[in-house]
Amino acid sequence: FANVLKKLGVKKGDVVAISENFKRGLAKLFLIYGGGLFLLSFTEIVYEGFTAGFIGIVSIIIGAVFLKKSQNSNQPNTLSKGSWS
Repeated sequence: FANVLKKLGVKKGDVVAISENFKRGLAKLFLIYGGGLFLLSFTEIVYEGFTAGFIGIVSIIIGAVFLKKSQNSNQPNTLSKGSWS
């Protein structure tokens, strides 16, 4: 896999940056989905309000953990130095 990426001209820093952007996007998705589901649990739109609220809270927690991990990884990146091999 490393040889394929090297032949394509992809550097280690590029892969790390894409991974971090994906984590941030996933965190935002979980936060928005969880918040919306939690708010909908108080309405009559959702039949099982308690279950929807619980899933919403769990989604918010997962999103917060992903966001915290992606913010902690903004430290200087040592993987971007060097080559693939």
